Amino acid sequence: MDKKTLRILILLAVLALLCVGLAAVAVVNSIRDAEGDELETTESNEVIVMSVDEASIYYFNYTHDNDEDGTAEELEFSVGSDNLTWYWHENTKIKLREGIIATFASNLNQLTSTQVIKNPTDKQLKNFGFDAPTKYVTVRDNVNGEQTLTFGVYNSYNSCHYVCLNGDTKTVYLISSDVFTGLETAVESFVYLDTFPEIAEDCMVSLVYNDGEREVVCQFIQPEDESTVSGTWHRSIDGGEFTEIPSAVSTALTKLVSGMEYLSCVSVYESKLSEYGFEKTDDGIVGEATMTVNYRTKTRVLDEATNEIVIEWEDHSFDISLGGLNDYNYYYANPEGMSITVLLGGSAYYKVFNMTDAELAAEK
Repeated sequence: MDKKTLRILILLAVLALLCVGLAAVAVVNSIRDAEGDELETTESNEVIVMSVDEASIYYFNYTHDNDEDGTAEELEFSVGSDNLTWYWHENTKIKLREGIIATFASNLNQLTSTQVIKNPTDKQLKNFGFDAPTKYVTVRDNVNGEQTLTFGVYNSYNSCHYVCLNGDTKTVYLISSDVFTGLETAVESFVYLDTFPEIAEDCMVSLVYNDGEREVVCQFIQPEDESTVSGTWHRSIDGGEFTEIPSAVSTALTKLVSGMEYLSCVSVYESKLSEYGFEKTDDGIVGEATMTVNYRTKTRVLDEATNEIVIEWEDHSFDISLGGLNDYNYYYANPEGMSITVLLGGSAYYKVFNMTDAELAAEK
């Protein structure tokens, strides 16, 4: 055997040993704690940490970090007597989106961990963050009863969070950080936003803005030829003459009125109403201004005298309480009877209620 062949055989032997070593590492997964200390090795088989019966969830509680001041707040929800409607314990008058809490809680069903630490020492538990945990999640259902996850610290080495189930620190699991991230959801994301009636263009009548000092009336003028021309908005300030609103803003306003909507819930806390331009009084929550939306609906009926189909019109209106403006000149609004603040879509409202004719003309 020549030297060249011998070197090749030796190299192949070394490679074979490396392959065996790598295979062993794959079977036995080495875990490090939050400070990088080596721990007892564990098998990396997938383990189910907890199961949730999605159909019978009736209680959900989790700790949420407040972004504004960094404090942790406990958010507690439970289902009502109808087994459908969910309530936030701090304010049961706030309507929540149907099924949203149960869907959110069901993300814990079949929660898995690929790494498990058995019988950690006190030092290790401290390193894991279980000496003073601040994040919890509790779910109750009719099959599994009450189950609570306690969260430790984030392990950047494994990109996971340490958790233990029902206070049992003899078994510590590492789970995906996605579960923890989901618990950063604020209660505002669960709030049901009221909807407005769909107002067709031929049913628009007027918008009236009143802040106690000024009254602005925006009247929609129907086109003479409804098949080819859109209507236009005209504006009167404090009873003055109506002037036509430039087409760019007029078109934007028509779109807003036809698809009027609340974009998002900004705050659910009564203590923050004043930050958005509202005040709670004995008569209710008062904003800085009121916008009245006037519209009409049409019904086709049979005229028995002529045996022809005719259109009957019926007038309607509703009020929206307006607060201040955000950075994009969208109004904050307050749905009647609820101590929450929502965002009303569109800056065209601000433009027609506040800009001069020259400023409106410059809008593109």
